[in-house]
Amino acid sequence: GDFAGRLPDSSTTFRLAPYRENVGGADGHADARLGLAVASARCISGVSRALRLGGGTAAPGRVASRVDPLVLNKLAARLAHGVVVVAGTNGKTTTARILADILMAEGRHVVHNRAGANMVGGIVSTFTADTSAEASSLGIAVLEADEAALPEVIARTAPKVIVLTNVFRDQLDRYG
Repeated sequence: GDFAGRLPDSSTTFRLAPYRENVGGADGHADARLGLAVASARCISGVSRALRLGGGTAAPGRVASRVDPLVLNKLAARLAHGVVVVAGTNGKTTTARILADILMAEGRHVVHNRAGANMVGGIVSTFTADTSAEASSLGIAVLEADEAALPEVIARTAPKVIVLTNVFRDQLDRYG
């Protein structure tokens, strides 16, 4: 059966089933762990915003990853047009927004971490917030990734394109 609900902080309605349209596996069968991870993330996001505990951009992804450690891999793999990762010391937010806007103007469904949550938890939150069937059939992700998160983001999303804006030596003290 269907499960639908309303987020406590808005009038946005979400649907979690039928799973094959939203969070099912590649074979169309339900992936219960993935479905629970997505539902948990959405719940945490709504509660976080409703209680004004934050923007709900990082914690939901951390919770979803605890429920299903492969949540990012699974959701990224279902996008028809793959993933673009943008990273660099400067310019990644602007570059990612320009790319996302161009793709949206072209009629693509774009999964984009526009809120700026560019660590793995925030990227997972971005994906769990958008699990529509449209994302699967028309979707492409444009992800801004922090330099520290870049290796894991690349490994887990298998991007078709990686855009490196620039890398300065001043980051070596933070990242080695």
